[in-house]
Amino acid sequence: MDKKKVIDNIMCLLFTPVPSYVEAFGIGGSYATGCNDSFSDIDIFVLVKENELEIAIVDMPVIAKKISSPLLSKGPVKYWGYGFVFTYFYSDFLIQIMLNDRTTLDNSPARANTEIIYDPIGFYSEYTQKMKGVGWNYKAILEQACNYFGLRLLSIRKSLSRNNIWMSVSYLCDLRKELFVIERIVHNCDPVDFQFPEKNIEKDLINFGINDYSSTYPDFCVQSIYNCTLRLIEKFEILSGYIKSNKDIDEIFKGVFVSIFKFKTSDLNKNV
Repeated sequence: MDKKKVIDNIMCLLFTPVPSYVEAFGIGGSYATGCNDSFSDIDIFVLVKENELEIAIVDMPVIAKKISSPLLSKGPVKYWGYGFVFTYFYSDFLIQIMLNDRTTLDNSPARANTEIIYDPIGFYSEYTQKMKGVGWNYKAILEQACNYFGLRLLSIRKSLSRNNIWMSVSYLCDLRKELFVIERIVHNCDPVDFQFPEKNIEKDLINFGINDYSSTYPDFCVQSIYNCTLRLIEKFEILSGYIKSNKDIDEIFKGVFVSIFKFKTSDLNKNV
C-alpha cells in the first residue's frame, strides 16, 4: 500500500479529533526515512503537553482501539531515546506509539529523521532539527556495553557452575549483543541500533569483513557454552585493543578484565 495512504488513514483514525493532551506528533523509523518495506512497523512519536503524560499513558489503549481492537498489545515500556512505548498488532500491520513530554525527551540523533505531521506550537519541529546536530556519545555507549558484557560474563560463570544451561545460553546471547555494539564503535559506525544490536548486524559484519561469529553459537551443554564464552572473550580482548586508550577508557575496561580473569580462573575450566 502507498506510504502516504497508510499514514494518513492511521493518523486520521488515531488523532481525529486530536486529544487535548497532545502537543505534537509525527512518524519515525523506516517510514520517515523511506526505507520501509512490507514488514516495517509504523512508529508514531507523540509529544504530550506539560503535566499530562500520565493521562496520555492511561488513555493510549483507548486511542489504539479507534483503529480496531488490537490482536496483540504490549506496554508501556520505557526505552531511552524513545520514551514510553506502546506496541499494537492489528491484522495487517504493527504500530508502535512512543509518548514523551518535554521533560522526558532524550537528546538522541535517532530522532533527527522524525517526519512531523502535527505541531501547531513548533517546539517538536525545532527539537527534531536540533537532533540533526547531535552526535552519538560513543564513550557512554561503550561504557554501557562493557559493563553489561562484564556482568553477563559473571552471570554465565554462576549459571554454568549450577548447570543452568538455558540461563547460560541466554547470557551468552547477551555477550554477543554487546560485542556487536563494540564492533560498530571500532568500525566507526553510528550505533543507531545499539538498543537492538542484532538489527542489520549481518550487513555490518560483512562490511567489516567479519564472518566468524557463527563459531560462538553453542551446543546445548556446559562444555560448548564454556568454549563459546572463551571465544567471545577473545573477541572482546581483540576489539579493546583497537580502541584508543586513555584514563577514562582504561577505567571502563578495568571492570571487564576483572570479570574475564574471574571467569578464566574459575573452577569451570577444571570441570568441563
